[in-house]
Amino acid sequence: MDTLIPFAEGLAANGSFDEGVAAAVAGAQKTKNLRPRLGRATYVGAGQDESHDLPPDPGAWGAMVVIQGLQAGLNCGT
Repeated sequence: MDTLIPFAEGLAANGSFDEGVAAAVAGAQKTKNLRPRLGRATYVGAGQDESHDLPPDPGAWGAMVVIQGLQAGLNCGT
């Protein structure tokens, strides 16, 4: 949802697929700053200091990569 909601909102704002993709990338990037609350992510990296960046959420990152792939496929004929 961290990627899909910004993508949908960016796309709906003016119908620009590129703006939707940019919003999806930004949404996926923002997951690096989120503290995990559930699942494996709560203990992966435990003991690291707070200044160390966490990896992005895998689901959000995967969705962003798929959206970028769609963009690349749509732009390959132009």
